[in-house]
Amino acid sequence: MLDPLVCNNITGPQLALETVLPCLSWLPGEVASYAARATIDYLAFSTILNILLVFTGARTAALLDNLNSVYSPFIHRLNNALRETNQSAFRLDVDEFYMGDFVYRENNPRFIHSHAQRLRHREIGHNLDFFMPDNIDAIDDKIYISIHEMQTWVQVTGEVVAKRCIRSEKDIQRLITFTDHKVQSFNNAFQQLHLPYNFAWFYSAPAASLDNVMSNNTPPSRDWWDANWFNVAWSTVTHRPHLQHIFHDYEHNWGVITTIWKFEWTDLWMRHDEDFRRRLEAVYNQVGDYISRGIPVDIDDLSLSLGKMNEEGRVEMMKLRKRRRNSERLETLRILTRVVRGEVGNWVNGLKRGNKRIEVIGGVTCSQLEDENYWSFVIRRLARIIRYGIFG
Repeated sequence: MLDPLVCNNITGPQLALETVLPCLSWLPGEVASYAARATIDYLAFSTILNILLVFTGARTAALLDNLNSVYSPFIHRLNNALRETNQSAFRLDVDEFYMGDFVYRENNPRFIHSHAQRLRHREIGHNLDFFMPDNIDAIDDKIYISIHEMQTWVQVTGEVVAKRCIRSEKDIQRLITFTDHKVQSFNNAFQQLHLPYNFAWFYSAPAASLDNVMSNNTPPSRDWWDANWFNVAWSTVTHRPHLQHIFHDYEHNWGVITTIWKFEWTDLWMRHDEDFRRRLEAVYNQVGDYISRGIPVDIDDLSLSLGKMNEEGRVEMMKLRKRRRNSERLETLRILTRVVRGEVGNWVNGLKRGNKRIEVIGGVTCSQLEDENYWSFVIRRLARIIRYGIFG
């Protein structure tokens, strides 16, 4: 669990993982199979990591997709291990919510079920152990924090903090301490599971500020690079930590780094076409090999190769988006159906539960973030969903 003194969390029952480990002999191989495909199926690996973080108690809940349709066998095997060791009180369950599926422990007193009370951005952020629970909704001026698994560079979770609510250096230190302890709890959980994955967190710079620096022929200062290198590396070669050495001597390799930075469609289409992915990997790996051996990279050739692939990726992605239009509209309909079903469940359960509510607790509260009306929150979100489903 997160340190309640740091995160102001509600301490829940503690699972003795050592008693369950004998029934989890299958787990390392199962997780490794997801990690092996993290470059092209990073969402699946991220989902597995988050399920395990909830299973161990390092997270209160995670808001994911397709838990019942795709990941129920994995969740079922974890629950079987709990049942076989008389730890069924800690079993995982899924709460289908219109924004996704919450996975949570049934006996966690901190989790707010969507049928227990209506979930606004504050309650959603509370379930996700956010420093500032109000932050789930759109915020203009923000600090974005991301947590990654460092063997694969897969993002596990992220948090948005409103800058207007960070009023002093003390608030910054509270945020740093809060996030340090969160990541420490993630790492402790995987050490207890005897799984060789580790986590780290980073500030994420706004895309506009990164573009401004990356479009410059002159490398940035060492201080800027030390603070932002991971954002650049992750945005440039995504989930390929074996290419990390490209970014070590960034001043010497600046031409290579900025050249790769320019092309966005290559990575997007790579996730949908296996042959394209192999060709792109070959280009990246050759660059990495040349740099590791001290061989100069021909920037013009690299730009030409990636430029051709980028145009191919752009054209194919446009075709894919047109083909997906009907499926996106069906997904929008499914989301709207979830909203209606959830509201009916809220109404029915409201007759039974009375006025009992779970208090929202986070690392910090901010009076400048208005506790908006539930219906205005839902309607605004639904408008975005419908607009995306119809217009893309």
